[in-house]
Amino acid sequence: RGTHLSQVAFAFMSQNLRSEVEESLGRTVDHASIVPGWAEVQPNRQPIEAGRRPNRFVFASRVAGHKGIHTLLEAVNLLMQLGEHDFVIDVYGAGEVTDLLQRIAAQGAQAQVRYIGSPPKSELLQRLVDYDALVFPTWPREPFGFVVPEAAGAGCIPIMTRGIGAAEWFLDGIDSLKIGSDAESLAAAMLDVMRMSPQAAAAMGRRAQQTTARLLSFERAVDRLEGILGGNGGEVPYADVRRVEAAMSMLAEIWRTGQHG
Repeated sequence: RGTHLSQVAFAFMSQNLRSEVEESLGRTVDHASIVPGWAEVQPNRQPIEAGRRPNRFVFASRVAGHKGIHTLLEAVNLLMQLGEHDFVIDVYGAGEVTDLLQRIAAQGAQAQVRYIGSPPKSELLQRLVDYDALVFPTWPREPFGFVVPEAAGAGCIPIMTRGIGAAEWFLDGIDSLKIGSDAESLAAAMLDVMRMSPQAAAAMGRRAQQTTARLLSFERAVDRLEGILGGNGGEVPYADVRRVEAAMSMLAEIWRTGQHG
């Protein structure tokens, strides 16, 4: 209130989100920084055994159309039409579960798609190390997508919609696979994972972990916010100390309760 927009410092989770905000405002934001989401790297991933089948994929998000669950089922149908059946997708999350189960049954894909439930975040993070790849065919307007670095931190190859916030921090074909928001693109990426050698898949998973550790740590996000609130990384003025404390407390609470996915 009473503050000109040019005097406000903005912290966006992604350039994607910044662009959408600026489009809505009808102007460029002068003082803006990107503070992405974060995740913890899990070092206890087991090596993928040669010849292990089926490939294991995981979907962990809101079970809803805009998060890509329908796109996922369409991709499964395409793979089955190609004669590919040696894969399993475990679905985690709350939402339109009844509709999901009905679609799985109607499609005859019970052996390929399994709804697991909506476990606590801490439990889900521990399970991510057991999967070959994350499937996240979400809508292009996804501001970030915490599940991407969470999976990457577990050595689970992220397959995600190109252009979303999290995709800004990963390289296609190096530490992730980026897709369009369509079933054909997702099915092709899943096939890529299924046809990788165990060595190649493990190497991509390790690179995903390295990217997460280097660029998407919780500590890095805190440092960035402290710098923004302190004025370009300088000393925090006394009047802003409480604001910094509130921001840090909020981040700590989000991390503790696991409600950031």
